[in-house]
Amino acid sequence: MSELPPFSNSPVTVTVKFVNSSTENSNNNYSLEFTNICYKLVTHVKFCVQLPNTAALEKYWNMNPVNGTDNKQFTLPDNVRLYPGQSFADAGITVAGGGGEPEIGQDRCKDVRELIW
Repeated sequence: MSELPPFSNSPVTVTVKFVNSSTENSNNNYSLEFTNICYKLVTHVKFCVQLPNTAALEKYWNMNPVNGTDNKQFTLPDNVRLYPGQSFADAGITVAGGGGEPEIGQDRCKDVRELIW
């Protein structure tokens, strides 16, 4: 989970964590929760999904892939607005294969300067 104080020099103003997971037909389903931890409205969230080497992303919901990133960078839907303290927990991923839990956050992206949290 990426989480930094909202008043630091970091651009991170939204935390993301897995809120539940389940296994179905050898696939792991993960629900994601994004929470605004700053004092301003957040209207755009871009984040990265890093899978273990032996895993593959089977499907995702309520998140949009960023073109040219091979389904490694995503944004939340354009209509999502996170007010201070508000959460969005309707996004998720299904992962096939093993190797551990995927990682979600900004530190896995190639160009952190382009991230908007």
